[in-house]
Amino acid sequence: MKNKKIIYSLFAFIMMLFGITVVSAASTGTIGYSGVNKADTGATFTQDVYIGNISGTGKLMGVGGTVTVTDSSCLSFTSIATVDPSSDANGTKFSYLSMTGTNANTTLVRVTFTAGSSACSTTINIVAPTLSFTDGTNLKPATVSKTITVAAPAAPKSSDASLKSLVPSTGSLSPAFASGTATYSMTVENEISSISFTATPNDSKASVQSGTTCSLSVGSNACKIVVKAEDGSTRTYTVNVTRKAASTDPEPGNTDPEPGNTDPEPGNTDPVPSKSGDNSLKSLDISGFTLYPSFNKNTTTYAITVANNITALDVDAIPNDEKASVQIVGNYGWKEGSNPVKIIVTAEDGSTKTYIINVTRSSSSTVPGDGGIKKIDDGSASNNYLKSLTVSNGELKPEFNKNTSNYNVTIGNQETKLDLSAIPEADTSKVTIVGNDSLKVGVNTITVEVTAKDGSLRIYTLNVTRSEKDSNAKLKEINIKGGYSLEPKFSPDTYEYNLTVGDVNELDISAITQNPKAKVEITGNKNLKEGNNVVILKVTDENGFTQYYRVNVEKKSGEKKFLGLTLKGWLILLGILLILGLLLFLILLLLNRKKKEDKTVNNIKETQAPVIEFKPEFNFGSKNGTDDDIVHEGGVLNQYSGVAPDQVKEIPEADAKVKTSRKSRTKDVDEEEVPYDPYDDIVTKDEIIDALEEARETDDDSKLKMLYAQELLNRKKEEIKAKDTKKQKRIK
Repeated sequence: MKNKKIIYSLFAFIMMLFGITVVSAASTGTIGYSGVNKADTGATFTQDVYIGNISGTGKLMGVGGTVTVTDSSCLSFTSIATVDPSSDANGTKFSYLSMTGTNANTTLVRVTFTAGSSACSTTINIVAPTLSFTDGTNLKPATVSKTITVAAPAAPKSSDASLKSLVPSTGSLSPAFASGTATYSMTVENEISSISFTATPNDSKASVQSGTTCSLSVGSNACKIVVKAEDGSTRTYTVNVTRKAASTDPEPGNTDPEPGNTDPEPGNTDPVPSKSGDNSLKSLDISGFTLYPSFNKNTTTYAITVANNITALDVDAIPNDEKASVQIVGNYGWKEGSNPVKIIVTAEDGSTKTYIINVTRSSSSTVPGDGGIKKIDDGSASNNYLKSLTVSNGELKPEFNKNTSNYNVTIGNQETKLDLSAIPEADTSKVTIVGNDSLKVGVNTITVEVTAKDGSLRIYTLNVTRSEKDSNAKLKEINIKGGYSLEPKFSPDTYEYNLTVGDVNELDISAITQNPKAKVEITGNKNLKEGNNVVILKVTDENGFTQYYRVNVEKKSGEKKFLGLTLKGWLILLGILLILGLLLFLILLLLNRKKKEDKTVNNIKETQAPVIEFKPEFNFGSKNGTDDDIVHEGGVLNQYSGVAPDQVKEIPEADAKVKTSRKSRTKDVDEEEVPYDPYDDIVTKDEIIDALEEARETDDDSKLKMLYAQELLNRKKEEIKAKDTKKQKRIK
């Protein structure tokens, strides 16, 4: 490792000396964290720093970066340790050097964090990231931050699914009821066609799910009473009830077909009692040490810490059923660290249950100050739980719960192994399946061993009964409306498929069975959420054998709708409404303007046009000596006809005003000198006469109206001016 660093440093120095820095768009990489997203308050857990999406023209040579926490009061950095042998770590910094070069994704270092004492949320990230390749490419890779939520641990729920009492409505159980005994037998007369049971759970939070009423046919009947604990785990009590056959009496009055012998089949007429399936422990004691948690026959995983000089335990394990056997495995040859000790209990019927004691052997020669107790930590380092456990060609009984360690499965004769999937809660845990091969007819035991990163072990046991009968619970077809296609293409012997859909809330799925007597139950195809959804098709044949088909449905993110329209649809509709509103506004505006114009024209038409008459001036004192209005030759057209100019002393006041007004409008210019312009502010007789002629000849009085309006305006101006003049005089 040291030589590699020297070579790398020399290589980097030469490149720096020659100023060689290559940045290639083709080279990419990502640095991020993998591990849990949640942590309990005060808990210590780890996150792995990885490099991924590596690509480049050369091989990966160097990686570096620094671990950071946004809120150190919520989450604090504890330590960092190398995982890959080519990695190095110091403080919060890490680096990676591999002169051999690799493009594979690699886990570099493991970082330990400690959660705060109160609920919070914070982000862990990588700063100052670097990435280099053997071809000289250097780049700043992308980093993927991770949000960690810290919350107080939930109070554990009770897993007690045992009964306090079980009383049949008739007859009595054999053996007598005991809470830890799960299987019983009894015989009833032929006239009893059904039986009921009064079942009382040990725990008040537990409930009886089914089986309290059982219909009986002639012969053996298995009545199963299922009890569900607070944490969801279940336990089944089975009562094998034999209903006697109806009595046959060939000669009425004689119930003894063979005198002296009331036993048609000499010997024992009682049914052969079924073998006990009780594989639990009554007690588990470790001399000198205390188990954590305290012993409970339904709890199968425990922890204990011992000093370095302790190499074995004095285990006292007593089965609940005296016919069951106990075997202890792993109670010797311990290494420092975690060592699982297995206590395997085998019932009379061959079914098993395994209890685990995870013994941590300390490096110290003295007993730890906690008295040997080591609490089970559900962080990633010691998390040995399963997240899921599924069987495709059978049915787990009870349903999977990570705290339930024992299950029963029945499969058909043609099946020789379980189609089993077991996924751990922690990515760092290892899962090992033992015994799932060449299953024999009868009871078989399969164990699923989950080993945490710290070496602690948890075992899930499946008691598998391979029947003498063949199962017939396969599908012939799976049909999905809407043009969807399964990936891969459907096959009766393929039990898991993938499907991608758009913005749909429900899938219309139908299935056809190979066996017309089989039934199909479909769940998970409604109320699809965005992201991953699982649709299960459960096929059950007439003998009770089951087969599961799984469809993993990926629903792509679609646009949200409101009243049936997407945001884009609403924007388009709003745009159309705005355009229509604008057009309507313009139409109303034009109509209003047209209405005003029509009103103005009507007002003008309705206004009384001025009547202008032109008559000869009165010719008082005309030369012809008559008082008519005819102008004779030599006559003068004015009211002062016949009066010598020098005899006219003064002009009447009215005439003076008119002349003054006229002069003011003509700016002291004689009317004869005013230019002829019908469009100026001055209205003359000639203009009026021409307008009248034009109106008479062309029937167009527009010019006359114009002159009339101008004359009215002129008079209004004169009136206002006169008022202003008087006002000025008063002021003076």
